[in-house]
Amino acid sequence: MPIILHSSGLYSLEAQKRFMQIVEESGLERKAVIITTADPEHAAGNGHTVQTRDMFEGLNFVVDFLDLATEPAGQLAHYSIIYLNGGNPFILLAELKNSGADRILQDLHQKGHLIIGHSAGAAVLGTTIEHFLLLNTESNSSNLTDFSGLELVQAIVLPNSNRYEERESVIELLEFSIERPEPLLKIEDNHFYVYERPTPEQRLDPEFILRKLEDAGLAKYRPDIAKLLFPSLKMKLHAVSDTEIVIGSSRVGGGADLPGDADWPEWDECPYTFIAQINLSELPEGHGLLLPEDGLLSFFYASAAMYEDYAFHGDPTTCRVIYTPPSSFKWLSTLSIPESLLQADPQVVLSPAKIIFNPDLCVPESESAYLEALGLGWGGDHIEYERYWNIFKGNLDDPQTYHVPLHRLLGHPDQIQGDMQIQCAKMFRWSSFDTSISAEEEERFARDALEWRLLLQIDCDEAANIEWVGAGRIYFWIREEDLVQQVFDRVICIVQNT
Repeated sequence: MPIILHSSGLYSLEAQKRFMQIVEESGLERKAVIITTADPEHAAGNGHTVQTRDMFEGLNFVVDFLDLATEPAGQLAHYSIIYLNGGNPFILLAELKNSGADRILQDLHQKGHLIIGHSAGAAVLGTTIEHFLLLNTESNSSNLTDFSGLELVQAIVLPNSNRYEERESVIELLEFSIERPEPLLKIEDNHFYVYERPTPEQRLDPEFILRKLEDAGLAKYRPDIAKLLFPSLKMKLHAVSDTEIVIGSSRVGGGADLPGDADWPEWDECPYTFIAQINLSELPEGHGLLLPEDGLLSFFYASAAMYEDYAFHGDPTTCRVIYTPPSSFKWLSTLSIPESLLQADPQVVLSPAKIIFNPDLCVPESESAYLEALGLGWGGDHIEYERYWNIFKGNLDDPQTYHVPLHRLLGHPDQIQGDMQIQCAKMFRWSSFDTSISAEEEERFARDALEWRLLLQIDCDEAANIEWVGAGRIYFWIREEDLVQQVFDRVICIVQNT
């Protein structure tokens, strides 16, 4: 069941339309309760409370008030729609926990009751309200010591986020803290957000993803984003021994399978590290990727030179992708890892691991050439950028409390440091990272950046002894024209790290 979060009430026609859509799709009984516990100012006679009651009644709902400080929390089970009013988040959270309503709400949400959080009521549904101590916006008069929220929303929820511009340093601390895995969900005044953990089926449904845009007030971008929903295959690795390797099968690491007359490729007399090979006939049926139907794609990267050779940085030839057609499979043999590579740096030699492919559907990362071209990126409207970030951070995935390897074939990258498309455009033209360019050249590179697509992403992973510098990832990029024409000799590889 979705959860509706907002800062100023469900008073707009857009918010009420989305609310009624959820009610009708879920077949909910038109019976609502407003929790008025946040503080005396937000009791049943408060303006917001009265206006919310009037809104419900105008939509033909039966509505009651409930004060957890004086009434049993068990009564919540009688209502299909539960509305947590605003006020002081510390007082509200303390009463939710003291009354046992926190556990009841968690159970009712699982049973299909719709929960709506208004301002402080939205904040307590997140993972914590400790951020209000940092922002100094409310008094902890209840002497609350456990600031953990109800965790129905896997984010730190900050309603009325536009009111804290003078506390930008604190906001950045909350957004980029490495101690907490969950994102900061900012909801500005007069805006609402529909939080919903997608099922595996919804995760692959373009309509579900595009509706998230509408929920965020970004409906005008729907036609453009619809064109940028790229199919992808997530890859999970399982370690295998040398004796378990099947020549020509999909895997990461070990020796490379190449036709008998092929030599191990080198960059500047330094052997490439063999990264992976993808047997295209093993991909799931109906994957939708712009790849040949069969054959073998082999990926190499000059990993050893990355640490030692200054000329490495900015050189587009530091990777190599070799396509072996199925007609050459009968000559495939596994080439041994060059001794010189083992001597140069044994840590860049990957252990063999088989690949399991799982379909995925990707949206553009919030820092990408695609969004910049739409005016939705970092250089565009700041509020719209924040809304997009709120929806799609991590490609709709839940936050992880520990590192989960993210390997990907095509789709959009899971970025660590920001956009790489314009970097590819500059490397392709210049073989350099020189930034002293004119405005006209910058515009040209911005256009050229739109040509670049992710081909392969390989993360750190113990299963294959992959440990990129700085807990990073490597990304192979290809121009869309080359991808369509199945030309793989102009690929660029970029490494990002924390």
